Amino acid sequence: MSDLAVKLKSSLTYSFLDKYIGYILRFISTIIVARLLSPEEIGIYSVAFVLISIGHVLRDFGVAQYLIQQKELNEQKIRAAFATMFFIAWSLWLILFVCKSQFAQFYDEPRLNDALTVLTIIFLLAPFGSVRIALLRRDMHFKTLAKINVFSYTSLFIVTLTLCYMGYSFMSLVWGQLAGVVATILGCIVACGRRYWYWPSLSGMKDVFKFGINITSANIAENTAEGAPDLFIGKLLNMESVGIFSRAQGCVSLFKIFVSASVWPVILPYFSMKNREDGDILPDYLKAIEIYTAFAWPFFICLMILAEPIVLLLYGSQWIASIQLVKVLSLAAVFEASFAFRNPLLVAMGHTGLNLRIQLVISGLKVFAICVGCFYGLFYAAIGLVVADFISQVYVYCGLKKVLPLNLTQWYQHIRSSILLSLSLGGMSLIFLWLAKNYHWSDWQTISLSVLCGLGLWICHLCILKHPIYTHIIAGIMRLKLKGNKLGEGSV
Repeated sequence: MSDLAVKLKSSLTYSFLDKYIGYILRFISTIIVARLLSPEEIGIYSVAFVLISIGHVLRDFGVAQYLIQQKELNEQKIRAAFATMFFIAWSLWLILFVCKSQFAQFYDEPRLNDALTVLTIIFLLAPFGSVRIALLRRDMHFKTLAKINVFSYTSLFIVTLTLCYMGYSFMSLVWGQLAGVVATILGCIVACGRRYWYWPSLSGMKDVFKFGINITSANIAENTAEGAPDLFIGKLLNMESVGIFSRAQGCVSLFKIFVSASVWPVILPYFSMKNREDGDILPDYLKAIEIYTAFAWPFFICLMILAEPIVLLLYGSQWIASIQLVKVLSLAAVFEASFAFRNPLLVAMGHTGLNLRIQLVISGLKVFAICVGCFYGLFYAAIGLVVADFISQVYVYCGLKKVLPLNLTQWYQHIRSSILLSLSLGGMSLIFLWLAKNYHWSDWQTISLSVLCGLGLWICHLCILKHPIYTHIIAGIMRLKLKGNKLGEGSV
């Protein structure tokens, strides 16, 4: 096994441990907060967070991607990256701090002013940690990153729930976010010591800006599309509708929480290293799609079918209005997963301009769909996202063909096992849903039995189809046995 493959496996292991601990805490927090706060309170926080998130995209300005994909990285480039991050982040803090009252007036919600006042502080603090995290990712030091992130997640969890119980309403979520950022910076200082500590330098900032303009534009377009539901629904409908739609999106995002969020931090450094070594990324990309869809498609199909018991079990009856939205958004997520990892693939190959053009089209379609759908109601806004995601994936495929020898036959050969998995688990979910309604199972019984049986059926399919996931599991078991035998021989 090559050194790069060993690094990939180790990095994925620590990234999964890191994200699972963090997202389990967030998952627990979400369930508790959904019962302590009203849809309106969560809606206020959602709008404030989206507004700040757009600023965070500008703040990063592609600095992390610049550092990760550089073939020859020296101290001067790192110092220029630091200077760029400080200049942009602190400028954004000033702009947002001045404009926060205008945002509150625009949404006719004065409480937004308090939330934005606290959230803008993050821009002053973020540069102290962001560049160091990017350098740790480039060198694939995911064990160190895991320690830092777990400390951050724990701080956010404790602060959010403590303030929530104390009656701080939506501001408990706001202060929790700030606590998480402070913990990340402290973790970087403790974990890195003198490593990755450089004084900012104006020399070389032009190159960082030149690279970052395409990345930032693409990220702005992507985040605008992701935040469009909250922004348009908040303006055209009301804050309660924002909370309902946001909760439906949060339910669909459980897959990102438990699976894809662990892969994304690793995939860009891996593709970049692969490109620096031999430049042949297509086989690795297709294998990544094959593995990703084997997780994603069955999850979203089952979520679509079992949306009602899942929503009622996780969030309670006050969120019953989001059930139909969960079903529709799950279908949109199926389409979105078809050509996952397009962004890190194109950035690693240096095609930032093509990545920008693709993202602008995707984001434009989503924003248009949401805007039109809002005039007819939440359900039609979700339907619009399904149509937009389907058209977007066709466009993504056409874009990838311009830089890779990719064809639909290759793609189908790698995803056909995922289709079989999805059909099997979807059929099983329909059976359990029928049994639950006819024999009056509780939501807990329905979900627990579905998960246990679904997991068993999923593993059986992997074994029968000799899926790459199965081969990786077997290889991991063999390595553990080999290590155990060596330890046994050493003790003798």
